[in-house]
Amino acid sequence: MFLLSMFMLLTARAAVAEDVGWVAALEGTAEVQRGGAWTPLAQADVVQLGDHVRTAAASRVKLLFRDDSVMTLAEGSELVIDEQVAGTAPTSSFQLLMGKVRAVVNDRYGAKGAEFEVTSPTAIAGVRGTSFIAGYDPGRDETQIVGLEHTTMVRSAADPNGNKKVLVGPGQSTTIKRGSMPSRPIRLPDASVRTLTGETTAKGGQGKHAGAPNTTAIMIMNRKAMGTDCARKGRLRASQGT
Repeated sequence: MFLLSMFMLLTARAAVAEDVGWVAALEGTAEVQRGGAWTPLAQADVVQLGDHVRTAAASRVKLLFRDDSVMTLAEGSELVIDEQVAGTAPTSSFQLLMGKVRAVVNDRYGAKGAEFEVTSPTAIAGVRGTSFIAGYDPGRDETQIVGLEHTTMVRSAADPNGNKKVLVGPGQSTTIKRGSMPSRPIRLPDASVRTLTGETTAKGGQGKHAGAPNTTAIMIMNRKAMGTDCARKGRLRASQGT
């Protein structure tokens, strides 16, 4: 009976596995953890909701998602894909467990109800149509957020309501230690910003859908995303009695 229950649970999880993006560029070695096992990633491989993605030393990987947002991991980094709902008001949520990631977020996240967040053990960065770099150092237990375009809203993990959030502009940086509020944003030297940008750049694959699996796969992912978005709105309207 126990084995049957475990089999049904695993089957159910597999059935809800959702393709949300793919590897657009890869330098060196990257792996994905799915179902407990780590396996190598190759260019054009699909990534799914719930995946853990990590890079080895001297390695970088660029992930292009179905909403056209891009996440590029520097070497020695690990990212979790928690939520990725496309549509007119998209929602994306990622966890940065270690290392650095550069996020490039499209203008759809400026819509009402849209939300894009990257969390670390000490901080939460939220944006609406912008780009930024997040880095978490486990040894120092400290997060650094660097703004690249427009404004990035940063709050401490100890301040989930954002009562003491800070706004980080292009070229500015804030740091957040565990249990502390974000430091006052300061201007970084241009050379430091260029270095961080270079560390979170993966060469290879040109164009909007570089390295994409194929056009049919893209269409299927987008149809599923729109269906999920409609279902979510339906549940919201039902809960509101409208």
